[in-house]
Amino acid sequence: MYAQLSSICLLATIALLSGCATGNQERMLQEGKTQLTAEQIFQSVSGNTLHLKAIDFNARVHFLDSGRMAGRSSGNSHDTGTWDVNSDNQLCLKFDTWYYGDERCYSMVETGADIYALFTSNGARAYTATAAEGDPEKLATAGRKKDKAYLRAKMADGRPKAGGGSAAAETEPAPAQPPRVIPSPPPSPEEVRHTLAYMAKNCPNCNLAGADLKGVDLITANLAGANLAGADLSRANLRRANLAGANLAGAILVNANLLEANLANCNMSNADLSGASLIKANLTGAMTEGVRLEGAQLDGVVGLGRQR
Repeated sequence: MYAQLSSICLLATIALLSGCATGNQERMLQEGKTQLTAEQIFQSVSGNTLHLKAIDFNARVHFLDSGRMAGRSSGNSHDTGTWDVNSDNQLCLKFDTWYYGDERCYSMVETGADIYALFTSNGARAYTATAAEGDPEKLATAGRKKDKAYLRAKMADGRPKAGGGSAAAETEPAPAQPPRVIPSPPPSPEEVRHTLAYMAKNCPNCNLAGADLKGVDLITANLAGANLAGADLSRANLRRANLAGANLAGAILVNANLLEANLANCNMSNADLSGASLIKANLTGAMTEGVRLEGAQLDGVVGLGRQR
């Protein structure tokens, strides 16, 4: 039950965060970056090592030609697994322990010399990867353990046993049970909030509905078109942030700093901006029906009062 709850919590967090990077892959391709084909992915990773980095992951992984892989994290934990390339031009990773043993597939975009960005199927950036030729850190030693056990058992089949006959005639022992995997605890609400705050600094069109972003520093953040309906942004610093076209319906922005923020064409219906600073903010075309502005600072605000 604990493992199920942990998985559900982790998946919910990933689903929420995945919307924060939608458009990143498309934007890179528009900038002239190259998405790798299946053959190019194979040539880039087979027999080589990738240093994979994300907000919550930092590890070096060696990809053996056999389809096995072996990795070591920055915290010196080790894991093995399998890898493949699918017909959708994605690199698929399945660790034995990390990420609960789930298979995850990513497209790869080359961003520099031996540097790649890995994206999930919905275009969210998952990793930055730096490639190194071969296995400079000898990670494959862990990846060959299963092969050694397999070869030993196979060679023992033809070995004479005590009292005559061969080992093949013996009843094979039951396979060893895999070690019990104790899942990592689910991320705490504070860890989730910290991750959301980091991602929200550049998160156009992402889905942050109902997110807890109280007091976060989002100065000059790009949240254009983002869904922030019902989000708690009380005391958040959104000075000069771009919220054009965002959905702030029912959002809580009590005492938020929105000085010179771009709120053009926002849906601010029933949002609570009590005590907020809207000095020189642009509310042109914003939907402000039911918005609360008690004690808000409105000096130089543009477009306020226009409701539709």
